[in-house]
Amino acid sequence: MQSSIDPALFAVPSVDPGLLVTMNLVEEIRDLIQVYDAQSSEPDHLARGRRIKFLTQELSARPALMVPATSNEPSETPPVDPIDESRNEGDDHSRFTPLSIPSKRRPALKTGQEEGTNHPKRVAGALAKMVKAGFDETDFRMKKVLQREMRTTMQRLIGYAPGRTMPNAGGPLPDAEAGSGPFLIPDFKATLSDTVNLRIQQRAADAVIRTQMSAEGVVPPAYRTRWLDENVLIDLGQKSWPGLKAVWQKQVHDAQDNGAASALRRRQGKRRERRNIAADQIRKGIKVFCEDNQLDHTLVELELVNEEWMGEEWSGDEEGIQSPAWRQALFERGSISAQMRDSSTRIEALEMRRPAWMHIHLWEWFKAQRAGRPRTQKKPEKPRADLGNVSHRMPEVIPFDFMLDPHWAATQLPKWDESYWKRRQGWPASFGARAPHIASSMLAAPPF
Repeated sequence: MQSSIDPALFAVPSVDPGLLVTMNLVEEIRDLIQVYDAQSSEPDHLARGRRIKFLTQELSARPALMVPATSNEPSETPPVDPIDESRNEGDDHSRFTPLSIPSKRRPALKTGQEEGTNHPKRVAGALAKMVKAGFDETDFRMKKVLQREMRTTMQRLIGYAPGRTMPNAGGPLPDAEAGSGPFLIPDFKATLSDTVNLRIQQRAADAVIRTQMSAEGVVPPAYRTRWLDENVLIDLGQKSWPGLKAVWQKQVHDAQDNGAASALRRRQGKRRERRNIAADQIRKGIKVFCEDNQLDHTLVELELVNEEWMGEEWSGDEEGIQSPAWRQALFERGSISAQMRDSSTRIEALEMRRPAWMHIHLWEWFKAQRAGRPRTQKKPEKPRADLGNVSHRMPEVIPFDFMLDPHWAATQLPKWDESYWKRRQGWPASFGARAPHIASSMLAAPPF
């Protein structure tokens, strides 16, 4: 059936690829910072921190954006704020269709929404005032050294070391390897500024001051007034407190479910890594697709490929184990040998699971575009098989409407809150005037 959409509506003028890439870097950094918690030790926040650092380095390496002068006034050309679109209204470079890259959104159903998740931040202390006043190179080094020393000193005071039991008020106590003490036992159920916990931080600050004022200290004399202050050191200690509490929480959870929660977090972390690998391989693989359709690969990969759309790769069945039935299914697909199927040990194989919301033909298209590992990588790639199962993990980045499975869009999409799933009914701007035709070719049934 011939499309009734006028292709001229999707015509895209000449685009400066460098400008688009820079703008999207700024946009992604801004979105990540809004949901990033620097004090959290959760894997998601650690991954966001690494991503922010990487994107910041990429952005700093790009050339500055400049607006050409529009008058005869002898003024210097100011830099363009990529986020402020109003300053570019008279600039020819701003007259383009921007890439359609939405920010991440946490999945939310229309019912059962949680409220009160925005906790108030702690009042800025002595350290925050120092940061606002400005740091030099020595200040940055002292902050890192003293924060590490505060953390290790608090660990000694409470009788903890990595790999041992984290004590807490009401149990458990420090294990036998910690020695006889006496120890200051923290209360992780209370706030970090509770009397019991604050006493530990104060004692650690006093010990650090004595050490640094002695011949063993590394703080230069000119910086001792600034850094060897009890309030500054307590602020540094409180930055490490959430990490100590996370160790205790992990112990509690492991005791309650025999380590099932920790095992689940490890599986989720590995699946996240596999989604990132899949996205990188598809970005490389679509170069030929872009050449065949005369598209800009740099722009297409930004809009068309996202880690949130890669499905999942499981190393076991629904229960997380490699059951005989699961191994037999992989063997019937030709992914593993009979020797691997009958092996008594865990095998290195993965099951690919299509996102429940994704069009089946687009899923097959993505799999076909995926490039292999580079030859320089010594570790062989694990065998994979698609057993027809789906992943019900919801994306934090909303895909285009043309990517959706029609049945899922009709029956399941209405269940999700509109503030989370904002429909994207257009086409990728990087596809240009032939967007409907290109999208249709991606959704065509694969040849058998």
